[in-house]
Amino acid sequence: GARQGHKIDLIHQNPNVCVQIEGEVVPDYDYDVPCKYGAFFSSFIGRGKAELLEDSEQKAYALNLLMQHQAGKTFEFTEKMTKPVGVIKIVIDQYSAKAKTMMPKE
Repeated sequence: GARQGHKIDLIHQNPNVCVQIEGEVVPDYDYDVPCKYGAFFSSFIGRGKAELLEDSEQKAYALNLLMQHQAGKTFEFTEKMTKPVGVIKIVIDQYSAKAKTMMPKE
């Protein structure tokens, strides 16, 4: 992302962060009673410290992890490419996870 802005200012003031990720959200709504409606899901919450990366090699490594996930391949990142990009590394020291999974129909 950007190397400046409100988020970056907040990280400089206080690097403590909380990250929340959810996946596989599927509605659960085939009921006559509205209070039974909900969703199946998986969820992760992590707490830790944010660090703004400055080293070009560290940025390239992080950006390649993202590109491997998004595009399924790696790229060559030069210092010219990584210099204008803000990369935030988050070191998680506490986490929790939970899920509500679908039961197989019999």
